[in-house]
Amino acid sequence: MRTQIDEQNKNLETTMDKLRGLENVMMIINSIEDLSKENGEASKNITICNQDIEGYNSQVDGVQKKVDEVQQIINSMHEDKNKELDHQKRA
Repeated sequence: MRTQIDEQNKNLETTMDKLRGLENVMMIINSIEDLSKENGEASKNITICNQDIEGYNSQVDGVQKKVDEVQQIINSMHEDKNKELDHQKRA
């Protein structure tokens, strides 16, 4: 009788070990599913951020063009001033 109880206890222990192992596997599967969802959300956020960056780059290009135009005007004014100074020196 005692050996039968010991044997049943061993079987119970083995079964419990297997159940704990399955529980661990389920936790891993759930973690993978959660990470997969987070990855999908992160990918969407990255796409949105890349679109924002493209928009900002476009705005930067527009501002740079305006800066270049103003710089050309400034350079032209410097040239005109230098020409005027040369004419005054010659006179």
